[in-house]
Amino acid sequence: MALDSDQLESLLALVRRRYPDWDDFGHAQFAAEQIAYKRKAAARAQEGLGRDAFAALLAAQEYDRLRRRFRAAATNLLYLTTPSTGDLRLLDDRRVDPAALYPALFDLLHGPGDSPARLDGFVAFGRARDLPLNWTLPTYYLFLLDPASDIFIKPTVTRWFLATYAGQDDFPRQPGGAAYVTARAAYRDLLVALRPRGATDLIDAQSVVYVAHKAALAGPETPPPAGDGLAPPFDAICGDRATAEWAFDLLAETVERLGGWPDDPRFALTLPYGRTMMRLNLGNWVVMDVSARRDVVHLTALVEPMERTYPFPRGAPFARADDRLAVFAIPLATARSWPDELGQIYKESMLVMAERFGSYGASPHRRAHQAELFRALFDKAERERLFAAGLPVVSGQSQRERPAPSAPIARPPVVREPDPQWTVVEPSPQPPYGRDDFLRETYLTEPAADELHDLLLENKQIILYGPPGTGKTHVARHLGRWLTGLAAPPPHRLTVIQFHPAYSYEEFIEGIRPESREQDGRHQVDYPPRPGVFVRFCRQAERTEGACVFIIDEINRGNIPRIFGELMLLLEYRDEAVPLPYSGSRFRIPPNVYLIGTMNTADRSIALVDFALRRRFHFFRFGADPDLFDRWLARQPSAALPWLGALYRRLATEAVDDPDYAIGPGLFMRPLDEARLARLWRRSVMPYLEEYYVDQPARAEQWAWEGDLVRGVRGRHAGG
Repeated sequence: MALDSDQLESLLALVRRRYPDWDDFGHAQFAAEQIAYKRKAAARAQEGLGRDAFAALLAAQEYDRLRRRFRAAATNLLYLTTPSTGDLRLLDDRRVDPAALYPALFDLLHGPGDSPARLDGFVAFGRARDLPLNWTLPTYYLFLLDPASDIFIKPTVTRWFLATYAGQDDFPRQPGGAAYVTARAAYRDLLVALRPRGATDLIDAQSVVYVAHKAALAGPETPPPAGDGLAPPFDAICGDRATAEWAFDLLAETVERLGGWPDDPRFALTLPYGRTMMRLNLGNWVVMDVSARRDVVHLTALVEPMERTYPFPRGAPFARADDRLAVFAIPLATARSWPDELGQIYKESMLVMAERFGSYGASPHRRAHQAELFRALFDKAERERLFAAGLPVVSGQSQRERPAPSAPIARPPVVREPDPQWTVVEPSPQPPYGRDDFLRETYLTEPAADELHDLLLENKQIILYGPPGTGKTHVARHLGRWLTGLAAPPPHRLTVIQFHPAYSYEEFIEGIRPESREQDGRHQVDYPPRPGVFVRFCRQAERTEGACVFIIDEINRGNIPRIFGELMLLLEYRDEAVPLPYSGSRFRIPPNVYLIGTMNTADRSIALVDFALRRRFHFFRFGADPDLFDRWLARQPSAALPWLGALYRRLATEAVDDPDYAIGPGLFMRPLDEARLARLWRRSVMPYLEEYYVDQPARAEQWAWEGDLVRGVRGRHAGG
């Protein structure tokens, strides 16, 4: 495929939608945003995964070090957020023997023959083991190790490029050597066409296609209407209407990503530097600010991926608070173009901030908080009014704000932590979590675990029901971890709540809360709508890649139809949206949200559950299972009570006639010697049986610890 001059100009016209003055590869902003981080990654890969370095580690069977080197060369060209579904998931797949995987990767990258043949060999290796293969992993490292010859395949981007400029619209989803030859030839032809403009290798060609594809998806830009000027202070803060809309949308998205709402006291939106900057704070920390006057956006972001990708200056890390984060100074034009790599770093950084600082109390900057401006982030009509009318200075406010300096500062502000006013639990690492982990933690059989997993994937809504102590909540939590692929999912990926008789629609979906505010020297009370816990969870899920799991413990203890409201419709019709009664905003359940309920049948029979709810959920029964208890006992380091399994089997199968009231094994799945078990039996088992057999006390009494039945089991098995 040789591009003619018209095709090349068409491609570059798309690039100029994002970089209007782009003419060649000397364009500084294009080079900084699209080229620099790829060259860094290539240098890192060539050093750590070159033939000699790779062969030495392979000979020494240093598989963990090899895995770390593969990950060290990863960039935001790859999807990395969720390890179990990300582009590098093969490196973490426990089904794959590293002694087989890394020689196969060596052959892919350094074996004999041309790269398409080596790619076919790697594909054959994966298919023989039924492994999840994609285009991205093998071609990414081929690309980094030899960017003069090999190309990185993002299937959607490559498919668009070939269909638009080569008339080939059948590029396959699965990797293969023949398709790779076709794609590589097209990129090489593009490189030839771009050499007069300074292109040196396929990194340059790939960058042009990547930017052009994103511009094509966005569609043509439309100029703002004439006469839409901004009133003070927005003229100084934003410069123009398009930037103002962008800034307000980004700030609103940031608040929601951090788990906030329109009147959340943890946030403060201030106008420092003589009202030439708009700054968002969470607690005591700067999250983001925008200033057209200073031509900068300051963003708190993760230091490691930001420095690996961009040359932006930054302040000191957050020191005692979290040294992974720092405030970076991003040129406004770069922030406005919002490269994909920057967007991915932003998302990951907001996740860390939400985990690390989300439990803080009211922001100490609330004294300078612009409540009217903050509400306008979420209210388009109020936003338009402010853009036209401006925001007057409140009396006394200017004394709290710093005057604008005569010249722009060269460095971003350094955020320093005052003496701690609260405690925050440090986030734990995020190892992957899969099927083997689930089986190990729950003691379910493989068929039961697979059925449970498949039912949830199929219907996205399931209720685990059974008597107390059967592990419903425990299994629900671990099922959520399996679905997210994370051993310790953050709250926006896995949330657990519990229903109770007083739980309400207003807490779950949406309600109103009184709020007093001052306007023109007078106080008035408003009743702004506030989203409930499930709506907030869903709004965060809309901006999250990967499964998000919402668990409702003891779901049958609440008045389900009253609490769910419109949710009853949305659970059945996942692709629809409904207006909420207080805010009027439209709400839908995102496709990546999964609901798990648990139901204790000793509290309320499943037969009494609203039928409309029953047909919207799959139901999975958990019984009092002696076999599960035996599997748990078999994994304990010592059998201090060799008769415990036999005793529980008798208790589970004979003590209670109604299986909905049987005693689950969870009561006994803890370290127990005979004295502790005797106490547990007398204070937990016997009171439960006495209540169940309230009109048949003799039935309960036969299970007394010193009774003939229990003593007989203990004595019969005492010798093992």
